Amino acid sequence: MSDLRPFLDGIATYLGGLEREPGVLLCRKHRIEHGTTFYLALLDALRVPWAGEQALARALRVALRACDRIREDPAEAYGAWIVLPGSRDPHNHANNAIDAGCGIDALATLGRLHGRNLPAAARDRMEEAVRKVTNSYIAPHAMPKEILAQRLWSLAAMGSAYAWLGEPKWREAGMAAIERTYRQQHPDGSFPYTPIGTPRSHEGSADVSSFYHSRHALFLLHTLRCFGIDPAQEPHAGVLRRASDFLSSLIGAGGTKCLAVEAKPWYWGSAYEVASHPFDAPALAACGEALGEPRYTAAAARLLEVLLSHREPDGGVTSHRGAGWNFQCRTFWNAHCAWIARERIALERALAASPEPRSAAELSWFADAGLARAEDDRMVVLIRGRKPRANLNHGSAWGGGGLLYAASKADPGVDLVGKRDGDRLLAGEWSVVPANGAGFRRRFAKAWKENREELRFSTWIARVRARSGDRLGAFTWFLSRVRRGLIDAASSTATSGTASQADGALAANSLAFRGTVADAFGDPLDGISTIRRYVFERGCVRVGDALTAQRRLRSCRYRLPRGADQAAFEGASARVKAGIVDFGTLPAGSTVAIRYRLSAKEDL
Repeated sequence: MSDLRPFLDGIATYLGGLEREPGVLLCRKHRIEHGTTFYLALLDALRVPWAGEQALARALRVALRACDRIREDPAEAYGAWIVLPGSRDPHNHANNAIDAGCGIDALATLGRLHGRNLPAAARDRMEEAVRKVTNSYIAPHAMPKEILAQRLWSLAAMGSAYAWLGEPKWREAGMAAIERTYRQQHPDGSFPYTPIGTPRSHEGSADVSSFYHSRHALFLLHTLRCFGIDPAQEPHAGVLRRASDFLSSLIGAGGTKCLAVEAKPWYWGSAYEVASHPFDAPALAACGEALGEPRYTAAAARLLEVLLSHREPDGGVTSHRGAGWNFQCRTFWNAHCAWIARERIALERALAASPEPRSAAELSWFADAGLARAEDDRMVVLIRGRKPRANLNHGSAWGGGGLLYAASKADPGVDLVGKRDGDRLLAGEWSVVPANGAGFRRRFAKAWKENREELRFSTWIARVRARSGDRLGAFTWFLSRVRRGLIDAASSTATSGTASQADGALAANSLAFRGTVADAFGDPLDGISTIRRYVFERGCVRVGDALTAQRRLRSCRYRLPRGADQAAFEGASARVKAGIVDFGTLPAGSTVAIRYRLSAKEDL
């Protein structure tokens, strides 16, 4: 499907079906008018060339509704005008910077593309709204935001506003925000969700986010174009190229991204998500064309194909197939497809192109994110080393130099590792119980200190789920959070998989980590170390995993990945049952090791 117009028409039909009053779209899940719904005006404005007057009429209805929702911020005294509901309605689940970004982007784009065809009174009202919000809120208050996604969402809107009205001070404020964002990008191309040191922010929020990452590149590129700046020139090209490389590294064999690399894991209850693809695919397609990188456009096409496979009979898309409740809603996920419309031509060219077959294996190392990716014509493997500390809701749970994901391209739906959220014995990881470790009261006190506020936050998430109609699911989910946040977090078992400290070393076709075992928050246990080696061959990875204990261990176990074969053990006698290798009690000074292989199917 290289013509995306029917797909975009289906998205518009789905969103239009939420219209209960002129321009008022109500979310079926959250039972509220989200600010994100104003993206329908953006989508329809971009559809006018083929959808005609009907699309323009609805775009105007939604745009005028956005104008109705502009109010002086009721919760602050700084005199800023925002687009409601923003963060002023607890059921909206968004932020002032994001809703202002959606609303103002939609108004400015509609005004720029079709202003001459709109009634003068409506056009003047839209211009007044854009100027009022951009001058009083976006430029002075959204541009200094610490959370990059919030800042850049408003930045994209300010870019669109500048492209329409040409206010020089907007470009000046926008360039300052762009330069600040460039300084916050890690050298490996990744971005922190929230920069380290942000007040009232857990260090896990400074982790990278597979869900949000592509928005940074996409919003930056869009704004540069609006400001009349060539993104292929430095320093912009380097920032966008590094961001695109990191985004590409997260994509698995089946065209979805690895959810285990996520600063906000509480968003997801599903095994995977395609809700970020409406940003991922346009980001890679646009960067690919701007930078002359066919590999980005090929990745964009793959991501878009997967998103297209998640269309529902009502014309809209969903976030995943199968079990799992996700925090956001179809209103958000479909509204975000306006960015596909914005980059439609580049995406259609990407879909029509014939991707070049991968001719050689590639091993990539993203040191700041602690992420390694190995890929050849048969297999994709992801490994995570160093990462920020994590708690119940913030930061990636798994690191320590362990396998995150491995899959054959011939059978991409089967993860050969098999790590699952909530497993007490993680696949591909050591689990130990030290003798003379901290007592239960001390461990429980730490779990309570780390997760007390997270459990309070989890009650709010449960209320959101209950309000959507899933009361039983909300109750059982909250009980699982209590178990994980207090009982499991206070366990005497430490694992290599949660360790935040693991230093990686890359060679031609191999990777090695020196790490530790740690508690649920990533804090290491003294006297226990790991050495983890990965050798990559065509269609397989050979794993050597060793643990050395300078203290006595009451228990030492290792759970083999679900796809492991040719397993061998050294250093102590071991019992193997259901994929769990049990070395039993180990005296101080012991070293035990495991070797095995993960291999891909060959019938591609």
